Formats: sequence, structure tokens, C-alpha cells
Amino acid sequence: MTRADEPIDPNERRLVNPRDIERVRFSTLREMSKSAAHYLHACQRRYEPTGEASQKLGSGTHALLFGTPAVAVFGPGTFTPPGEKKAKEYKGVKSGAYWDAFQLEHEGEVILSPAEYEESKAMADAIRSHPIAGPLLFKRGTLHEYEVLWSYCGRKMASHLDAYRYVMTEGRGPGTLIDVKTSRDGNPARFGWSALRYHYYAQLACYSEAMESLGHPTPDPYIVLVENERPYVVSVLRVVPRAIEFGRRQLRGWMEQLLRCEAANAWGGYSECIEELDLPGDRLTEDLED
Repeated sequence: MTRADEPIDPNERRLVNPRDIERVRFSTLREMSKSAAHYLHACQRRYEPTGEASQKLGSGTHALLFGTPAVAVFGPGTFTPPGEKKAKEYKGVKSGAYWDAFQLEHEGEVILSPAEYEESKAMADAIRSHPIAGPLLFKRGTLHEYEVLWSYCGRKMASHLDAYRYVMTEGRGPGTLIDVKTSRDGNPARFGWSALRYHYYAQLACYSEAMESLGHPTPDPYIVLVENERPYVVSVLRVVPRAIEFGRRQLRGWMEQLLRCEAANAWGGYSECIEELDLPGDRLTEDLED
């Protein structure tokens, strides 16, 4: 079992202890669905997203849709390497001095290739022009990229909401919570499986808990979903109460596990003992017996 104050490799620097992180974010908390070791890894400063194309398009779409953070397009250009006087032509390959300098200049921004920029822009435009998604996201009074500082089960949290609207006027209904997602398959009849796999129900439950902690009524949760392939079809999904309740149970289980790990400063993997390996599922076993 790994302790956060012990490097995994003696040549590596000391691990960041999750107990020293002031506020927990859902993006790291959901790693508890795998194991505490995965959560420990996600908490390291050196940890970065995988940079997969789908993640790039998602980040680009969000940035272009809401106007923050800034977007920088990386492509062919001229650059004067350190120690040289003459500029050179570069093809836009993500390696070498040109790429390193570009990253430094645009730190904190979403960096996209020209092709990724065009696709992200098309997706953002599709959402903005959709007859339901556009008005839902950009209705007057809607807060975008809204940061909430709150506490859950006694642990400090920070949550970043794509869009939230609540008019604190007597007689008004609950607020509206909207999360923008991109997917290869945006068919509402099948997306429920993706939402389960990527913990979207727990994510929206987390954001609902955040707003409730501020004294707001439970918001109506929506997902604005855009496909990341042409023709960039947009769907608007209202997440039903039982799905949010399922997410709440997941969220609480992960947080309770996290608090136990923080108390013991122990960050184990899937199991600390020898497990039995058998054929998966009863059906395969029945086929063998037949």
C-alpha cells in the first residue's frame, strides 16, 4: 500500500500528499471509483490529462462557447531559437524549441491545432444556434464558468459549473444547472451508458450538492450534448431525479472512502490480498457446465 509521504521510486521527488490539497474537485474525486491509488496519482502536480483528441475538442468547444479560457492555435510559423539570430521556419510539430516556446507564451490557454480549432468552432456554433440549447445556455441571468467553494461531508470542495441560473425572487422555481458534453455518439437513447461510464450523474449530483450548500433549492439539471463529428448534432437532455439520486450515492461513497484514506494516509489499489480469478459472468460458467 502506498503512503503519500513515500516516493514510489527513490529517484522521483516526494509525492504530493492529498491531505495537503485544500479543496477537492470532482475531476479527482471520481478517481476513487477505480481505487485510492488512482486518486493519489491524479493529485500529483505532474499529472496531466491524456491529451486525447476528444478531450482537446471538448476543451476547445467549451472555451469558444463561453469565451474563457483563451484559445491559441498552434501551427506552422517562424521562430528564432535561443542563442540564434536568424528566424527559422517550423512546420508546427509539437516538439522542440518552437513548441516549448509556444506553450510558455500561451500558458493557461487551450492550445489547438488548426484542424482542432475548426472542429471546436463548428461544435460551439452548433450549440449556440440550436433552438433549445442556445436559449437554455445564454438566457439572461445565466452564470458561465461559475466557480463554487463549498464543503461536503466536512471536506472542503471546489466546483466549476459550465452554466447556472437562479433568480432569487419569491415565487420562482428551482435554478437551472447545465453541463456541456461532447461525444462521438449523441443519440439520447444510448447516451445513458456513456453518462454512467464517465460518471456524469455523479458530476451533476456534486454540482447540485454545491448549490444546495449555498442555500439554493435543488436545481433542474441538464446536459447539452454535441457530437464531435459532422454534422455536429446537438441534443438537450434533462437528467431525471432518480439518476441524480444514484449520482449522490456514488458521490458520498467516494467521499467516505477518501476521508478514510486521508485519515490513514494510505492509498491502496484494487485489493491488498490475493484474489480468485474466474470466468466472468454466470452465462460463461453455465456454457462450460453444459
